[in-house]
Parts: sequence; C-alpha cells; structure tokens
Amino acid sequence: MKADFDNLCKRAFSQGAGIPELNELWGNVFLLQNWLFIARGPVNQPQPYIASRADVCNGQDMIRAFTDDQKLTAFAHENKLVEADGSVRSLAIPVQSVVSWLEGFGQYGIYGVWFNSDTKSQGFYSPLVQLRPVKDHLDKTWLNK
Repeated sequence: MKADFDNLCKRAFSQGAGIPELNELWGNVFLLQNWLFIARGPVNQPQPYIASRADVCNGQDMIRAFTDDQKLTAFAHENKLVEADGSVRSLAIPVQSVVSWLEGFGQYGIYGVWFNSDTKSQGFYSPLVQLRPVKDHLDKTWLNK
C-alpha cells in the first residue's frame, strides 16, 4: 500500500506531534524504492533541479525531490520545467544510494532536499547533513520494527 505523504506530513508537523510522527514520515520516505527528481542539464549527464525560496531556510538552495510521479509532474508544470514536447525528464535514484548521492551536492553549497514542493502537496525538507543521521536512527528503530 502506497503511503499518503501529504497526510503523514500534516501529522508530523501538527501541534503536539513528536518523534513518532516524524519517524513515520521519514520512515516511509526511506521505504520508497526510489526518490524522484526533475532532471536538468544534458541528457547524458542529468542533474537534479535545484531552487531556493526566500521564505524557506533563509533562501538556501535545495534539491527538489518527489515521492511519486504525480507530484513531480505537477511541480514541473507549475514551474515551467517541461520539455518542448510537454514531457518531464526525471531521475529515479534508488533509496539504497540516495543519501550518499545527495551528500555529494553539499560541496556545491546545496543546503537540503525538499520533498513534494508543488502547490497542492504538503511538502517537507531536511538539510543534507541530517539525512545520514536520520537514516541511521530509522535503521535502528522504525525500519526494523
């Protein structure tokens, strides 16, 4: 059964929520087969779409990630990131290697990864430097239930 990330996010950031709700949100993120990204740049060397927003994390650059194709496509259309033929290029990075892959972007000043930032979704983010500690915590607790 597919996780409802909008609902998980609302619960994780609601008043009175705590570690169990955050564990459930991020645990489900790490249970995905792949994390999805909008591909930019050359077809033979695609990079994930990176953008900032002044009112989020002091305007620092974040890689935009998505939990499913529908959210990725919605964001791409909202932000005019579609190809001339209307298609959307994407990257699917296996969850087993995604943390190491994302950590590599830290050297370029990228602050974090922001999931589901289309206008209809309840988005959430993490600093890149926190992904490995979160994954390690979940591996020891939530993911091994």
